Amino acid sequence: IVISGSKYEKKISEEIVTIEVLKSDLLRQNNITKIDEGLNKVPGVTITEGQANIRGGSGWSYGAGSRVMILLDDIPVLTSDANDAKWSFMPIENIDQIEVIKGAASSIYGNGALNGVINIRTGFVGAAPETRITTWTGWNQSPQNEQEAWWLNDVRYKGNSKFLMFNKNQPYNYGANFVHKRKIKEVDFVIGGQYNQDRTTLNQEWNGQFRITNKLRWKPKKFMGLSIGINTTFYHGRGVTYFMWAGSDSLSRIPLEGTASTIVTQRLSVDPFVQYVDNKGNKFSLKMRFFNATNTNNTNQGSVPNVYYSEFQYNKSIQKLQMNLVTGMVVNYGTARKPSGDSISLLGEHNSLNLAIYAQLEKKFFKNKLNTTFGARFEYIKINSLTYNLEVNSLKNNVIENPVGFWDNYINAAGKRPMMRLGFNYNLVNASFLRMSIGEGYRFPSMVELFAQTQIGPLGVYPNFKLRPEYGWYAELGYKQGIKMGSKIQGYFDIATYINQYQNMMEFNFGNFGISKGVSNYFGAGFSSQNVGNTRILGLDLSLGITGKIGKIPLQLMTGYTFIIPKSLNWNDTLYYYDIKGNKILPNAGLLQLFGHSSKSGGVDYAATSSSDNNILKYRNVHTFTFDAQISPGKFDIGMSIQIRSWMENIDYAFLSALLTDSLGILKLFGFTGDAPFDAVKEFRERRNGQATVLIDTRIARRFLKNDMATISFVVKNLLNQTYEVRPALLAPTRGYSIQCTFKF
Repeated sequence: IVISGSKYEKKISEEIVTIEVLKSDLLRQNNITKIDEGLNKVPGVTITEGQANIRGGSGWSYGAGSRVMILLDDIPVLTSDANDAKWSFMPIENIDQIEVIKGAASSIYGNGALNGVINIRTGFVGAAPETRITTWTGWNQSPQNEQEAWWLNDVRYKGNSKFLMFNKNQPYNYGANFVHKRKIKEVDFVIGGQYNQDRTTLNQEWNGQFRITNKLRWKPKKFMGLSIGINTTFYHGRGVTYFMWAGSDSLSRIPLEGTASTIVTQRLSVDPFVQYVDNKGNKFSLKMRFFNATNTNNTNQGSVPNVYYSEFQYNKSIQKLQMNLVTGMVVNYGTARKPSGDSISLLGEHNSLNLAIYAQLEKKFFKNKLNTTFGARFEYIKINSLTYNLEVNSLKNNVIENPVGFWDNYINAAGKRPMMRLGFNYNLVNASFLRMSIGEGYRFPSMVELFAQTQIGPLGVYPNFKLRPEYGWYAELGYKQGIKMGSKIQGYFDIATYINQYQNMMEFNFGNFGISKGVSNYFGAGFSSQNVGNTRILGLDLSLGITGKIGKIPLQLMTGYTFIIPKSLNWNDTLYYYDIKGNKILPNAGLLQLFGHSSKSGGVDYAATSSSDNNILKYRNVHTFTFDAQISPGKFDIGMSIQIRSWMENIDYAFLSALLTDSLGILKLFGFTGDAPFDAVKEFRERRNGQATVLIDTRIARRFLKNDMATISFVVKNLLNQTYEVRPALLAPTRGYSIQCTFKF
């Protein structure tokens, strides 16, 4: 049973889109303490530096925007400034299940659901009180190239036991979480929390986090069908973030000067709700959320974003007509302010307003074999800038206003537009389901993409208030087959082929976007979100899930494969970028061309800014494969997890260009001293050219006491100790070992 596909509880086999479900057991078995790490085990889903990517719909955009709507208990949890997810804020200790919609879902979830939806659903108490306490500790082994192990210092090792020996800088992690659920008369009560410390394999990077959550729900017997409650989460964290390496070998896990920053974060959510269900099939609900995600750092450029969200929803089930109606309205107001005491802010001070109404009708035909779905949503979005001082008259009254538009000439005429969705699911025979769907997606630029300006070492991050919203459509044809082998094995097989097409796609591009400020900032070199034209992604998605027994041994298995063809539809067409002042950068601008290479257009096009000669979108893996299996003989649980990602063929050509390589090239003329981080990117890719990333995790657990109340697990992550990039200039952790103890009663 899932809720995300239609905004009410429904069998997953009847949905018109592909939905994957990740259960909490899999997260605990793999000692996963952050949800984003667990999502990498879902077929077709990758998380790169916190940014969710479903079926290749997104590449890499550092801390700026999300094409995937992230929900916590059915309510959006993206921040108001960056529109990104704060994964460590999510209460992983109380996860019931995570539902992943693959494909555009803006018709029911609005702005940000262009590439899909991830709904993290937490649990309430069952028939009996429940308490679970989990503790863990872990450490990381040296990489295969010991020059990278900055933490070794002068420690001497003997034989093959080096991973068992420590010094004061050894990468480590430890922590604990708990959850307690119980019913007190008419009140359901849940409290949980987590504390963890993590010193990573990247020099200087560490983080410490504390989180406490609470859920209350009152269901008065005198008013049957009424539920009133409030959920709260408080989070506090501090640490040092790492952006890019200083060079190769011994410098590959050392941060480039000026790219590591100390951060302090504080987050709070308060979610009151009311729900009423009568005996005539009517359901009314009001859900609200206040979400604060304050971020401060040692660069004096923090942000205090607040979200004020409310959604009223009405659901009507008409059994005689085999029909269901869901409709609602949304008010989402956001603010961004500078932290108290900071003289400047990362992005200034702004307000946003998002208004929407939506409806979805489902009707069954032919003795309930055919399920049809039609949905539509009207949406209006506005961002008002309070502090951004524009030197050109680009924003009328400092307001960026773009109601969702169907065609460019329709935007100005009507000021609003429906985003629609249509789908069919036909039950062929028994547990065989054929589905088809088509829908629209939309994403408005985030405040960070529009206004953020900062410096990361020699590079800048620049605003682009000329960004246009991206929108598109998707279509899918899928087939789901239930599997049952006797009384011992059951599961499903799912296959889907799909197309995602985007207009005005936004990408975090490398170039000289700060050029209007002059050459004092290394030609204004850095990153900026820019429209790169139209794109298309074709793909095939396979997944298999099985549970049951082999003989007397319990088995759980989840595996999947995704193949994508991500192409630019204007590979050789001239692109127009905008600098920090909103001025159009000429397509033949010499400095911009230095960050690219030869192009057929003679100016700057997608091909010129790409490292690949083949037409493929940047920062995508054409092939991804996931596998997780566990057997449970006696009191033991033995499992293995595999992730395979094909070579990332295309990145920004600037990372490899002579301007930035060649021992930092021309940048040295402007006073930058140090090593050659971009040379290292080029060298690393040349060494690994064409190689896939293969990650294998293994685990073994032993259950103890009556009713398996206690479990001790030993988990090995990155068993092959592969050295691989999360993205250019950022290495992933080495082989890691952890011991986990769980008590439940």
